Amino acid sequence: MEQQWKQFTFLPNKTQPKYYLMHLASRPPAQREIKYTLWEHNTLDLAYQFDYGIYGLGFRTPDYYETNLSVIDIEKENKNKCIENLREELMPIIYDHPEGIILDDLHNSTMQKNPATLDDYIQVINEQVNEGDLQVIRDGKITSSKKLKLGDIIVKSKCKQLKLDLKF
Repeated sequence: MEQQWKQFTFLPNKTQPKYYLMHLASRPPAQREIKYTLWEHNTLDLAYQFDYGIYGLGFRTPDYYETNLSVIDIEKENKNKCIENLREELMPIIYDHPEGIILDDLHNSTMQKNPATLDDYIQVINEQVNEGDLQVIRDGKITSSKKLKLGDIIVKSKCKQLKLDLKF
């Protein structure tokens, strides 16, 4: 199995890392676990990119707080940015698979490029199902369950139903 890695950083200021840490794993569940832990303790905003299109999590060092005092809800801002970036990343991939893509395959093939947890993936997919853009297929049938399973197939909706809110 291919070895996977997750990189995160310690920043004393907004642009220069003090040092990087890497988590190496040969199985996707290890990747999932480190992401949940990183989200719990992350103090970076997702404007920091490790490489073009690859953003991640990390920690501000005490030096940062001594020079940059801020009163924003970093966790909420990060989660919103993560969901926004994930939506932009996943939809083209899903649309490129007209027969659908298995949730586990979608997650495993993209987890290296973002700090999103599996729960974040499920949230984005559920939002797009609610919008009528996607469908979830389980055991050969379309399901409306919000509790997705790794074996579920995510597919672009054949036709999107438009909702009109007409008021007379």
